[in-house]
Amino acid sequence: MKTYSTIGTLFLLLSSFSGLEAQSWRFPDCRDLFIIKVELPISTEDKMYISVANQCDTCQQHAYTGLRVYLGADTLAVEDVLFTKPSPENNAIYRYELYAQGQFDFTESLRVEMVAGLCDSLSFAPDWITSTDDLSKTLEIQVFPNPSQGQFRIRTMDAVRVKATRLYDAAGRLVRSWTHLPEKIDLRGAAKGIFWLHVLTDKGEAGRKLVRL
Repeated sequence: MKTYSTIGTLFLLLSSFSGLEAQSWRFPDCRDLFIIKVELPISTEDKMYISVANQCDTCQQHAYTGLRVYLGADTLAVEDVLFTKPSPENNAIYRYELYAQGQFDFTESLRVEMVAGLCDSLSFAPDWITSTDDLSKTLEIQVFPNPSQGQFRIRTMDAVRVKATRLYDAAGRLVRSWTHLPEKIDLRGAAKGIFWLHVLTDKGEAGRKLVRL
């Protein structure tokens, strides 16, 4: 009788650990995937590029069959994918290459879908959009998710030396300052609204708008 009791206890413990392990990961979805840069083609022969960030810490990669840009029922751009490919890795950024069906303005009325993935409408902000010929003039400071409930991640894909980083509120008051580029900014204790991030580097200065929801 004691042996059966011991086996039963071990079984329950193993089941509990298995349940905890199963709940510790999930596939990335619209809560985790954000468009942080859109590079528009300057001619119908050029490709367009969309950079997507995955802010999840414990997600499993999920297979999808390409990125597509829609305006209503019309397809404006597609990623040339022959087979399925994985979504971006955790806390990573991936730059997708798409073929545009023609020239168009990238506005908030467009929808970007990760086809056969777990997000049918990736969020983006208009100030992340640039044309492909402006890339050499743009210091690439990335803020995501944006808008956010208060937690922002900051990244740069350029090899630069940051001299100073300053955060201002909508009234132009200095909120915080750093002598480096912080990886995270926590505004959960701040009032909702718009903040401005200014980054001074050895290659120039960049500014980004942060929206605290």
